[in-house]
Amino acid sequence: MDKFFEIWSDKWQEPHTAYEYNIVDYFINNQDKIDPNPIFFCLEEEDLGDSHERAELIKKCSKLNLNFTFIYGGSKDYTHELDFYNKQSNGHCYPGKHVFWDLAWLYKSAINFQDNYPMISVEDRKNIHNPKYHFLSMNSNPRYYRCRMVDLLYKNNLDKDNLITWHLPENPQAQNYKWEYFNNTYQNNFDNKFERDPEGWPYVEEMPIRNSYELPDEYYNSAFQVVSETSLNTAFYTEKTFIPLFLGKPFILFASPYSNLKLRKYGFKLYDQVFNYNFDKIIWWEDRVEAYAAEIKRVTQKYSPEDIYNILRDTAQYNRKVAIDILRNKKFIPKEMTEIWAEYKDEILFNTSTGFWLNKIL
Repeated sequence: MDKFFEIWSDKWQEPHTAYEYNIVDYFINNQDKIDPNPIFFCLEEEDLGDSHERAELIKKCSKLNLNFTFIYGGSKDYTHELDFYNKQSNGHCYPGKHVFWDLAWLYKSAINFQDNYPMISVEDRKNIHNPKYHFLSMNSNPRYYRCRMVDLLYKNNLDKDNLITWHLPENPQAQNYKWEYFNNTYQNNFDNKFERDPEGWPYVEEMPIRNSYELPDEYYNSAFQVVSETSLNTAFYTEKTFIPLFLGKPFILFASPYSNLKLRKYGFKLYDQVFNYNFDKIIWWEDRVEAYAAEIKRVTQKYSPEDIYNILRDTAQYNRKVAIDILRNKKFIPKEMTEIWAEYKDEILFNTSTGFWLNKIL
């Protein structure tokens, strides 16, 4: 009986790993193979979202009278209705059990990062004590809101004497965005050695793209990082947030509302000696990204890169210690996740790719 499924994963391994567009068909055609208590690992995704296919999957599970559990890698907070899941997942619209592991990507990022690069503090890097640039912003997948953010950085002349990369200008999302200030061309002002061949990207095969866990030397020669996270729907922290935390590098997030402020509930400190986080409270992303770019401009005009480094140095190192403490002491792991692992460890390891990194954590 098929009990474990990895949904919306980058790794397709039917039937245990299934993408949202074919998982419903699989359930329809293989009802006799489905365990009555299936568990769906959605740890690479933020939440249930509003996808029609996902809703159809839930309906199918309900129709088959399955006692199902979804485990997400994001927070249950939702952008436009902060109590979205309280209203909808307790049997009203979304039956079943929905578990949210807010910091799942902290653990996964630590594993991936250590495999590619030693997780040492920026304090151990020669350039960081006298940074040349205010910030760097590394951008690969050109989501619509990320296009807008980059466009506004150029509008505010923040591309001057800073480091902004743009890796996939041929991606349809970048092509369909109506650029006003940036010409949507491939940008890589890092060292030429910072290259690798594209893997799995159909849009721009002739251009190099980056591995998030392989960092350029310039990472250590800039005062802070401009981070555009993966989701505007919910507080979904990925390696984009956790790498600077692991390395003790200040950063400022453009993500869902309150994403910067919510980091405090895990023990992290804000970099509010320099940044004003009023932008983080703006609900509508179009207004929030305008305020975000304006705040970056204000900071770069008020402070030198060295000033920012000196002011935020202690806070950045404190946050690094907090991130490592969470890892070492296995904090903020939902008890439902540990209980499932304790009962089904061998099955999860055998049937899923998720089990590989869970085995290093739990």
